[in-house]
Amino acid sequence: MKQELPGWMVAVIIAGVLLVAGFFLYRTFTTGGVQGTGRPGEVQAAPPVPTQGAPPTAPR
Repeated sequence: MKQELPGWMVAVIIAGVLLVAGFFLYRTFTTGGVQGTGRPGEVQAAPPVPTQGAPPTAPR
């Protein structure tokens, strides 16, 4: 039971994969990443974690 895909269908699948990969690479390299809400190219740092004053200690 051997099944083969037509050549045009293989070409369409490969082209689709390349387009999707190219889109994500373009988006990554032109905006500095895919996360963050600041200006393109800037790294967004996490806000500081609120604390109660002294650093936590290990239980005894």
